[in-house]
Amino acid sequence: MADGDAGGDLQANARTTQVDTLSAISALLEAAGLDANDLATAIAALADAKQAAKAKEEISKSIYQEQETIYDDENATIYRRGDTKRKIYYLRIYDKSSSKPYVKSLNTTDRTKAITKARLLYQEIIGKIDRGENLKSPLPEALIEEYIKDQEKRVSTIPKQGITPEVLRLKKYYLRNWMDYLKSQKLDQTTIDRVDAGKTKDYGFWFLAKPKADGTSRSREQINNSIAEVKRMYKFATEQKYISNDKIPKIERLGEQPDEGYKRDIFTLDEYEAYWKFLEYRYIRNKEIDEAERQKRIIFSKAWGILMNTGMRPKELLGLKVKEINSNPHISNEEERKKQVVITIRADNSKTGRSRRVVAPIKRRIEVILRAYKKLGIIHTPEDYLLISPTSKNRNQYTRQALYQRLKATLDQSGLTAEMAKEGKSISLYSARHAYITWRLRYGGVPIHLLAKQTGTSVEKIEKTYGHIEVEKQAEEITRAQGKAVKVEVDFASILDEENIG
Repeated sequence: MADGDAGGDLQANARTTQVDTLSAISALLEAAGLDANDLATAIAALADAKQAAKAKEEISKSIYQEQETIYDDENATIYRRGDTKRKIYYLRIYDKSSSKPYVKSLNTTDRTKAITKARLLYQEIIGKIDRGENLKSPLPEALIEEYIKDQEKRVSTIPKQGITPEVLRLKKYYLRNWMDYLKSQKLDQTTIDRVDAGKTKDYGFWFLAKPKADGTSRSREQINNSIAEVKRMYKFATEQKYISNDKIPKIERLGEQPDEGYKRDIFTLDEYEAYWKFLEYRYIRNKEIDEAERQKRIIFSKAWGILMNTGMRPKELLGLKVKEINSNPHISNEEERKKQVVITIRADNSKTGRSRRVVAPIKRRIEVILRAYKKLGIIHTPEDYLLISPTSKNRNQYTRQALYQRLKATLDQSGLTAEMAKEGKSISLYSARHAYITWRLRYGGVPIHLLAKQTGTSVEKIEKTYGHIEVEKQAEEITRAQGKAVKVEVDFASILDEENIG
């Protein structure tokens, strides 16, 4: 059969089928008493119904359903979300200033409850908009993270040009305790704008009562520093427009006993003499230690002697580099030149952020330290720290903790810890600085303004902390004609002679 014949047969069959279908439809319409126009009307109705059903389905899935305004404000509405199963109500407020909407779930399907909640929230949100605050406030933990990131940008190794890494560490410690307090009060999951500023007033007392790992009591000064840091963070929150000033926590500071005297205990002259003799004749010459330990002990004892004879802060000694220690060119006496050095304290190694020069008769001690390191296999370069950690592969500086552990151990072994404990005294690394300033004023007769330059502090600070010494020195003048005068008579030079100490 030709292709043309086959195509003709298919078309003929299709026409026959259509005729048969139409005939069947006509017969059905006739039997039902209907005509072709009735069929067309029915088909159109079915199409309309299908379209309406589709539109209804689309409406049921729309986000904004049953929308109505709050307080006749066209920018504030409640509505049901059509794309959720529960179809709960939401509040939507449009902020014209930021061109952003604020949306919050009202967590109810009841219209009356939704309106009540929405009106309460409306007053709060509109107040924030009027004050220029952010409409969303963070949880405390998120605020801490944001604040610490901001503080990290300010870290500098040079004091006064930012914050030091040590200060940043303290900030983190203080804010960890604040977070622990909020958890204890079940406020950690409340945004910072919703916490009553007066509810946190007892934080200081909570911190004071918080146990320390070593069982000792906490310093009220430290707790008040923590309170100040918390308030700084919330001040930061006001700058970020998260809260207004009246939402900064009102924390009660702890009372502190004013102390215009010593900030740390120091040796008496007899105690110091006993201590350096212990270091020199027992600690270093102990026959039960190996040679490496002996050299480490020599390094410690001479380092302690440097602190006692320069007034440097422990941090400044630990950060001191060999190239910053030089002979004093202004001394003409040859014997004195063998003793004296000039030390440069870098700006980034000082507390004040300003460099300075320190003069002291400690050249022999430095030479002994360098020899001891050489015996340990460490030969210094000008760029090295004077006090290199003997265990460091990267020639890192000796740590403050390692130096303090040596001090504590030697005080214990010498019996001085127990002896001084009877008087409530405790010696720290910083005690060497206080002893230096005290003894230079009391026995050395050093003018206060020179002492301030030497130690990198102010005349006002020295007068505030050590002013009582001037009164003691002038006891004879002050008590004249009041009876027997009191006069301090100590042969300081014989006790602290450079050639005899440590």
